Formats: sequence, structure tokens, C-alpha cells
Amino acid sequence: MVVADITSLNFNLMFEIGFVIGLGVPLVLIRDTSFNSETERFKSLGLLETIGYTEFQNSSELASRLPQAIESARPLAEVPQRAFRETPVYVVRSKISTDGSLAIESALKKSRLRYRTYDPKENIRLTLNDARRQVDGSLAVIANLLDNDRRGALFHNALCAFVAGYAVAKERVVALLQQGGDEVHPIDYRDIVIDYEFARYIPTSIRPTLDLVYDKLQSREFESPELSSIGVLRELDLGDVAAENEIWGLQEYFVPTGQSISARRGHSPLVIGRKGSGKSALFYDIRNTEGRGIHDLVLDLRPEGHQFTRVREFADANLSRGMQEFALNGFWTYLLLTEIARKLLENDRQLAKRDTHRFESYRILEELYSQHNPGDRVDFPQRLVYYVERLVRTDASDLKSAETIMQNLYAGETRPLRDAVIDYLRHKDSVWLLIDNLDKGSPVGGSRSTDVLLIRSLLDAMRTLRNDLESANVEFRYLVFLRSDIYEHLVDEAPDKGKDSTIRLDWDDPEALQKIVERRIVSSTELRGDFRSSIWSQLCAPLVGAQHSFDYLIDRTLLRPRDLLMFLHRCVETSINRGHNIIEEDDMQFAENGYSNDMLLNVQYEMADLNPAYDNLVESLAGASAQMELEDARLQVEVMASLETREQVDEAILALIRYGVLGVVGGAFNEATYAFSTTGGLKRLKYVLENDNATLIIHPAFRAALGVTD
Repeated sequence: MVVADITSLNFNLMFEIGFVIGLGVPLVLIRDTSFNSETERFKSLGLLETIGYTEFQNSSELASRLPQAIESARPLAEVPQRAFRETPVYVVRSKISTDGSLAIESALKKSRLRYRTYDPKENIRLTLNDARRQVDGSLAVIANLLDNDRRGALFHNALCAFVAGYAVAKERVVALLQQGGDEVHPIDYRDIVIDYEFARYIPTSIRPTLDLVYDKLQSREFESPELSSIGVLRELDLGDVAAENEIWGLQEYFVPTGQSISARRGHSPLVIGRKGSGKSALFYDIRNTEGRGIHDLVLDLRPEGHQFTRVREFADANLSRGMQEFALNGFWTYLLLTEIARKLLENDRQLAKRDTHRFESYRILEELYSQHNPGDRVDFPQRLVYYVERLVRTDASDLKSAETIMQNLYAGETRPLRDAVIDYLRHKDSVWLLIDNLDKGSPVGGSRSTDVLLIRSLLDAMRTLRNDLESANVEFRYLVFLRSDIYEHLVDEAPDKGKDSTIRLDWDDPEALQKIVERRIVSSTELRGDFRSSIWSQLCAPLVGAQHSFDYLIDRTLLRPRDLLMFLHRCVETSINRGHNIIEEDDMQFAENGYSNDMLLNVQYEMADLNPAYDNLVESLAGASAQMELEDARLQVEVMASLETREQVDEAILALIRYGVLGVVGGAFNEATYAFSTTGGLKRLKYVLENDNATLIIHPAFRAALGVTD
């Protein structure tokens, strides 16, 4: 039995708590609630919520409550497990993509070890059950610790410490990388810390870790462990809420929709959806199912928004608006040409040697690409940085015309390379170009026009490339995946609105969301039959209050697959920790607290992208009534968010409606209606609110976290 005082959040303690849980030792957590700042920190971390705390404010309270907590403490129940043989390494990412973190993932790619990630940009909080499941199914855990002076270092390093401690107890290969080397690390985790001075040293530093992973892969120990059979929840594997970690699983339980079929047919070049609506899942589904033959080419690119920061800064500082547009269009044209050439050369190396019809055009393409090749062992993020640096290193005084920009960007004539690419593509029946992640790490509201111009110039470059290829009778289809709010800014600034049609990933039909859950359940259990009467009834109590339990789940989501899976993960975790065979009503209500905090933090992160001043805007509704008049909402937001003008208050209210935190009820809407679930969205809700005697209502997903009662 271990009793841990978690009044303050620190690295050592989190490592030891993870280690204790990994050993299966009963654990009691105690916390002095009089330290408000520390309470908020643990709430933001969210990792230990399902264990629960024994709270106290003085020694008498602790003495009276601790014996009962010790007496009732039990080891945590087992979690559903599987061995991730295809992706045996688990990487804990930070919100900040440092040189070190990029070098780690680059080294993993070059080692040919596939990996999964926890990405706080996609899912703001990692649950305890998911952390355990991910580590249990992995051979290795790798994380890059942030410098203590960096924003978010406390939470990231605490999370890394917990995961590392749990992994050490489970005898996994563990590597915590730390830039510097002056610090003397505590003895309990000293052996797993790898110090490095510069990011370029990481491939060498991490080599022993990678060797250990390969050794274990060859052994027979990497199999899914058998669990004690006490219920179907132990068998259930809902997968990861992030599609990036479910690339292979999606092949089994991806749910086709009308939108996904339209995207696959190339009916529109833009796929638009809210965060968590399934854009990345569709990206991977098309990538994995299209272009499997030798006569097809699929090029998938997933740049990160932060990788273009230097481009934006350079363009704003050195180029006029006209030159910006020209330079960015040229940048994308060059990038797409070189990436297509590289993909063709990699895919057809053996084929071209055997096919006399291809060999000569392949040889010419290879020769021309060699003039632009930054290195055979350089992965896409490194190539992207290379192209960016080539442009921004240019002396601004040399960039006075389109010609000088192109000379510095291309480092030579590109027409021969373009012609060689088109000539070789004549051997292909179809070409697919998929681009995702452009909105990751890229601010929206209040951003410079260069942010939007960067995306618009990509679309222009792709249209030009499509026209060139179609003139050569080469079928070319492309898809760019964008967040809805990014697209709205793109349309607002576009001089030629409506040039590109869009496919919108909306989930306004609860039956479609139900199908997502059903397929994941069926893929990991033996449950079959009608979903509600047979499958769901064996997993969950039928009612929460007077409402069907699955409808209760749906009503507390913003009608996005990620929300539903997050809530269901929380419910399963709570039930397993309590030793229950099914999700009971109390389990779901308890899990709702953790899920609601997850949603609150996630939407705050999204809204801070819209406007940094909205970082704590959602929390301004704490303690408010679930339903309120517009004037009451204005007063609540104005006071709690410290806004100065009526215009700022109204903009904040609209932002809360845009992201689904607030809805409208009354007037034309008999039931609570939200921007994501109605035709016309924000504009229609605003009109009804201001002209039709309607009121505002806080979405049920946020009420528990805000302390709002129905």
C-alpha cells in the first residue's frame, strides 16, 4: 500500500505514482484542497481523476479520513490490452514542437520503427486508462522533456514522468530525453534519462534504445496478455480517439458516409470539418485504400503549422503583398513537384529496371531530381525545413522581382523537372495528392493575412498542377483537409469566393455516430446483433435518469466522433476501476465530470487559436444558469472575462456560440439548437437570438466542469 500526497505537482512524485500503479499496488491519494493553484493544476492534468482523492485542509481532517481510505483501497482493475505489433513505440508529444522532439520522430522514421503518439494538440488530456493501455501494448515509451522555463513544461513533464514510471514498472524500454546535462537526475529514474546537448546528437543518443526495441520485437514476449475474464468490458477495445494512432484499426472499423464517398470520387478538392470530426480518419482511409496498384500514385503530406512560421515572418518583413502571393505560390509549386518526383522514384525503382517503356523516363527524372534532392535519408519534415530555410536565408535586398525570388527558391531551372514529372506520370492511371495538418499550430483569429495566403497559395498551386497534368491526359485528384474556422477565414479573404467547392464533415445524424461505436465494439468483442437491444445492453445500464444511456452520451457531445469516444473511454475506465462488469448509471455520471473537464480544456484550446484573449472565456460561464437571457449572458461574460466594451462582449458571445458552448432555445427553436447542428449555423442562431425572443443555453457537455445545474 502506498499513500501519496499530491498537494503539489512534481516530477518525482508523478514518476513514483506511475510506478506504483504499474506494480499493481493499492494506492491512496491525499490532497490539501486549501492550495487552490495546485488544485487547478491537477484538474488541468486530469490524469488521476478516476482514482479519486482523499481531501483535507488540516491534520485532524486527514487523521479522520485516511484510515477509511486505506481500508477501502484496492489495486486498480486490469485494462483492456492488446499488443501494438505494427506500432510498438509510444511517443509522448508536447504542445511545443522543439528541435529535440522533431529529431526524435525523425530518428524513429529512419529506424523503420512505426510508432503511436499522444498529441495534446489533438486531445488535451490523457486519461489514466488510455495511458495504461498504450504502455501495456507497447515495447517502448519515448518522450522529450521540456525545459522548465518553457510554457506548459510543468504539465508535460509531469505526464511524461507518470507514463515513464508506469512503463518502468511494466519492464518496457523507456527513454526520457533531456536537453542539457548539468542536472543530476534522481536515482529512481536516472537510468532512463538521456541527456543531449544539441538535437543533431539525438540519433546517436537514442540508438541503444532502438536496438533494445528490435531485440524485443524478435522475441515472443510481445503478445497480447490474457485478462481475467470478469466481463465484456475487459475485452472491449475502442481504439484511440486520434486517427493518427489508429491507422491500421481504421481499416477494420472506418464508417463510410456520403461525404467520404464524395471525397473518394474527387468531387471536391476541400474537406472541411470541425476539430475531431474525422478529417484525419478520412485522410488515412483514402491513403490506405486508393492507389495500391503499380499504375497509381498516392502522395500524402502532413506538414505541421509551426513549420511555416519562418515563411510567414519572412514574407511579412520583406515582401510586398503581390510578391508574397507570387513567392508562396512558387514555394508550393516547387514543393509539390519535388515531392511527387521523390515518391515516383522511391515507388518505381525496381519496376523501372524491369520495364523498358519506363526506364528512360525514370532515368531522366532521377537525374533531374538529383539537382534538388536535399538527401536520401532526409524525411519530409526535414525536407520542408530545408526548403523553407533556402528561401528565408536570402538577402532581402535581392528579392525585388519575381525572377530573383524564383532563383533563390528553386536554386535553378525547374521547367525540366516539371516536364520530366509529367512525362513519367503518363505511365500512371491516376494520381492522388492528400494534404492534412495545415491548420495544426497555425493561429486563426487576429492572424496576419499571410496565414490565410499560405493556404490559398497552396490551392492555387494545386489547381495549376492539375491543369498541367490533365493537359497531358493524366488523371489528377487532390484533397486538402481544413478545419471549418480556418476555411471561413479563407473565404472571407478570398477575392474569388466560391472557386472551390467543399465537402463538409457533419455528423448531424446520431445513427451515424452510433455506427462508429458499434463497429469498434464488434471488432474487439464477440457481441453481435441489434445495437441498442443486444450489443449496448451488454455493455451499459439501459437508463441514466429517464433517458436511454446511449442517447445520454450523444446529448453530451458536440456531435463529433472524438467527443463520443472520449466520453465512452471515460465511462469504461471508471467501470473497470470500480470492478464493474458493465457501465452502471453511477459510473457514467461520475465519468461525466472528467469528460466535461476534457471538453472544457479542449474547447478553450481551440478558442485560444481563434483569439488569444479567449484563453479562459469558457470558464467565465462558471456558476451561471444553464439557460439565460442574452443580457444576463453579456453581464456574466463581461464581468468574469474582464471585457471592456459591448462590442468585445458580443464578439465573445458569438465565439461561444460558434464553438458549441452556447446554443439557442426558444423562438424558432423548440429545442436547444447549436451552431454545429443547424443549417445556417452561427448567422441563423444570431438572428433568432436577437429578433425572436430566444434565450441562450449552455451545452450539457460543459455543465459539470462549470458547476452548472440543469
